[in-house]
Amino acid sequence: MKSSAAVRLFGATYSVYTRIARLALLEKSVPFEFVAFDIYDVSTFPAGYADLHPFRKIPALQHGNFGLHEAQAITRYVDRALEGPSLQPSDPVAAAWCDCVVAMNDAYGFSALIKGVYVERISKPARGQACDETTVQASLKIAGKYLQRLDAGMAGRNWLAGDSVTLADIHSYPMIRYFWLEPDGRKLIGTYPAISRWMTRFSERQSARETLPPAESNVE
Repeated sequence: MKSSAAVRLFGATYSVYTRIARLALLEKSVPFEFVAFDIYDVSTFPAGYADLHPFRKIPALQHGNFGLHEAQAITRYVDRALEGPSLQPSDPVAAAWCDCVVAMNDAYGFSALIKGVYVERISKPARGQACDETTVQASLKIAGKYLQRLDAGMAGRNWLAGDSVTLADIHSYPMIRYFWLEPDGRKLIGTYPAISRWMTRFSERQSARETLPPAESNVE
């Protein structure tokens, strides 16, 4: 029997990885308390947070007396331990591809789409800092390979790793959506119609609407 103990998720509304964890909980229809704070302002940290996450990053999950950090671990735990629709394919090949997509996001997606393009082109100029165009151009090349691999892996399906939403979609969407906010990112996504349709389809889900980051709150 899966546990019904209280669930608390700690993180920031602007955080890609916090959104991933929130999406997993919402897609499972799990009741949870979201404890939001600013990772860049230590004065906002919840009391005892360092005991839950010794590296003081986000997100972190507390389920009853059990604490956990790292987004991949959190989403897989949520799927295994809590009631709701399965977020991991039962077929071994589909499950392996789902795991591959999740891993690609950590290995290539975040560094290219978020740090290499969104941060350089949007976040840094907003703070009055110079954009490193060398980093942007190198990151756009990696982003192209990443999107091409996701597109090929869809194989005509509506979702990235099957006929229903899985952790592959949940881990990919927040990164791709931030990338879409940058004009060259949006243009690159547009060269992959299946990925564009997938992103629009996920954007219409209740879980996506409930987790809009501040940067996207005024974007249609």
